[in-house]
Amino acid sequence: MRTLRDLVWLTQLGFSIVTPLLVCILTAVWLRDELGGWVLIPGILLGLGGAISAGLSFCRQVKGADPGKEQPPVSFNEHY
Repeated sequence: MRTLRDLVWLTQLGFSIVTPLLVCILTAVWLRDELGGWVLIPGILLGLGGAISAGLSFCRQVKGADPGKEQPPVSFNEHY
């Protein structure tokens, strides 16, 4: 069961990193054809930033999820 969970986490990490990068680069390539070549560099940088942000967020979430520790109940009335 743990192996399956680790495989799902690894797959999700891959999707979380690749998706923002691909979307930003493909959008930048499309905009390059419409506006000119200057759009490609910001598109690549935004894609890398999104991929790094998604990867760090995913790692923080996985690090905080300890299977041996009981999680507090979900409450939508408490605001932090």
